[in-house]
Amino acid sequence: MLFDSKWIPIVGFALTVLVAAGCSGDEAERLDVVPVTGKVLYNDRPLPGAQVTFRCEEKNAPPAMGITGPDGTFQLTTYDDGDGAVPGEHLVTVAKYASTGGSGAGGPETMEEAAARAEKGIELEAESRSLIPEAYADPERSNLRETVKEDGENNFTIELSG
Repeated sequence: MLFDSKWIPIVGFALTVLVAAGCSGDEAERLDVVPVTGKVLYNDRPLPGAQVTFRCEEKNAPPAMGITGPDGTFQLTTYDDGDGAVPGEHLVTVAKYASTGGSGAGGPETMEEAAARAEKGIELEAESRSLIPEAYADPERSNLRETVKEDGENNFTIELSG
């Protein structure tokens, strides 16, 4: 195995961002998106530094992603920074991991470092652990769904517990 399976969500996020960025050059292939914002709460408290992903279930659309700020708020990006998500029914995942080392200097490894290692085929020595129940990061088990509307406000509160 090239890297520890616990890194798959982090590396997957980084690679998806790179793929989405690569696809953003052709305006003709873009689907319409609308602004989407929200807040993630874990056990009734804001969850900073979590990856939020909306995957449209009705259309063959790229995912929309965002990272929560210190107050748990997020803004989704599909093509351009903060542009939003494709309208429709979305499967939502939320992931937050902590690295127990691996940057080479003994500190936490950043997403960029993890993506660079995976791209080069370097085995990751760091271990990570999920700071929230791992089911929330799994599209098949998260049980989180939201409807992004074409018109009106799309501001969601995602409440997690565990």
